[in-house]
Amino acid sequence: MFFIAIGTAIIGLTLYFSGIPLFSAFFRAFLLATSAQTTSGFTPVNLNTLSSFVLVVLIMLMFIGGSVGSTAGGIKLVRAWLTLKIVAHLIRSSRMPMHVVNPLRMEGRTVPVQVLLNTLAIIMLTLLIMTLSWLVFLVFGYSALPSIFNVVSAISTVGLSAGMISVSTPTVLKLVLCADMLFGRLEFVALLVLLSPRTWFGRRARSC
Repeated sequence: MFFIAIGTAIIGLTLYFSGIPLFSAFFRAFLLATSAQTTSGFTPVNLNTLSSFVLVVLIMLMFIGGSVGSTAGGIKLVRAWLTLKIVAHLIRSSRMPMHVVNPLRMEGRTVPVQVLLNTLAIIMLTLLIMTLSWLVFLVFGYSALPSIFNVVSAISTVGLSAGMISVSTPTVLKLVLCADMLFGRLEFVALLVLLSPRTWFGRRARSC
């Protein structure tokens, strides 16, 4: 609810100052922020009428996504929160002597190194695929913000669209979005393991 609350406040104020009544603005903002982060794909407003600032907020919410274990897409809340904890930990560690042992803790527990590596790997792979997909759209002459919005929506399997995807969209871009949805749903690692040659070749069954 933390990120949804922030998104609702920002989007609600933006809609209110654009001329929408207060209650209607914040009600729509809440539905839109919730839809973006839970990746349900519902939209109470026409996204083409929203400002670039609101689209950026929605991109961040879609990128974060829902809870671990849910059917929502995105990098998941716990990874986003853990990333913030890592940044805060680095800042604190920079003010401490070199010999001080200062493990990263979350909810009172020390976070294992393997969990940190897995988290950073998932986020880096997501950003890499996102950037490459976005560059393909830019090469085809599409606008930057709507392009990254649709790419993030596809990777996070949200369903929201900035309005530039249609039947006439080039086949290459449709395939890019299909690949983004596949990568995002499988969270990259499972697909990379499947495509790795060592998964299929070079291994022999061990005798019992």
